[in-house]
Amino acid sequence: MSDHHDPRKAHTVGETPLELAAKLLEGLDTIIDSDATVEKWLHEDVVPVAIAMQTNPQQAIPAEAVFAKIRALHAERLKSYCGDGIVE
Repeated sequence: MSDHHDPRKAHTVGETPLELAAKLLEGLDTIIDSDATVEKWLHEDVVPVAIAMQTNPQQAIPAEAVFAKIRALHAERLKSYCGDGIVE
């Protein structure tokens, strides 16, 4: 379950402006933390891989091979859930 609050339920009758401001600041902190996490992931994980692929593209795995592997893994998972891999 998400820690995020439903904005439609954020205000309750009787809340003071100070309480509402505190909720707003809490929400802004959540957004800032999320943005920082995405920014870190982009810089630490995505950019180095993109640079490596530009520098040495022959190391890339062809999309056809990736999708074939995903289909095979999915078929195996279906077998474990459905027995024969066929879902009706």
